[in-house]
Amino acid sequence: GLTWRNGTRKKLILYWYQVGGSATSNDLEAKLYQLTARLKGRQDAALLAIAMDCDVNCDAAEKELIKLVEPFNDMYISHVKYK
Repeated sequence: GLTWRNGTRKKLILYWYQVGGSATSNDLEAKLYQLTARLKGRQDAALLAIAMDCDVNCDAAEKELIKLVEPFNDMYISHVKYK
């Protein structure tokens, strides 16, 4: 995840790409998935992100976000409609 700091406030941001039925948090992989999907006639792609305030050590926040994201990610994949 990424961390963002604004003065004394700190946020942990988890993000990933859903491209052509594949998921990754790597920018280059996402582009490769996009190329492969385009060759197959698919154009579906999304950037998903979720953030949480955290203390100096964001490990606990990361665990909480992962718990929140796992069911959401499965739900997202199951509702994507392909043409």
